[in-house]
Amino acid sequence: MAPLVDELLHTIDQARKIAGEFGLRPYTVTVRVRTWSGSRVGLGTKTDTDTPLKVGGGTQSPYVREISQKEIVASGGLYQDQDIEVGPITPSYTIPLSGGHAISSFEPPRNPPTEVYFLVTGPGMASTGSWFKKQGQRLTSVFGYTIVLRRTGDVL
Repeated sequence: MAPLVDELLHTIDQARKIAGEFGLRPYTVTVRVRTWSGSRVGLGTKTDTDTPLKVGGGTQSPYVREISQKEIVASGGLYQDQDIEVGPITPSYTIPLSGGHAISSFEPPRNPPTEVYFLVTGPGMASTGSWFKKQGQRLTSVFGYTIVLRRTGDVL
């Protein structure tokens, strides 16, 4: 990536933490990566790794909102009621310090068999949080993308 874009990504990532510093980000998002020792998901021993999803140089929770009815209708069946959008999330950068999140970091690899879940806590969620899986993503610009999550109803 061009050095200027890299530097701008760092600046935008730092600007994304301002709303959180004022307490305007009531949701927390934790990414759970579940890896299986067997040849496919569900076989063998599972290993869970939980990582908080943070923006603003890794200091603030991301913006979370429910997908609107207008967006659900316009999606042609891709989105459903109670889907949520998380972001904007800054793409990864290396100048002046490394940060952001690669778009591919939310895509489970095939080997070893892996699942990716999202635990969202905050207003409108169960007291212990609600579990979601990635439904889609939107590259809103070169400076950010969002991920769309769907409630799984799973008890993990």
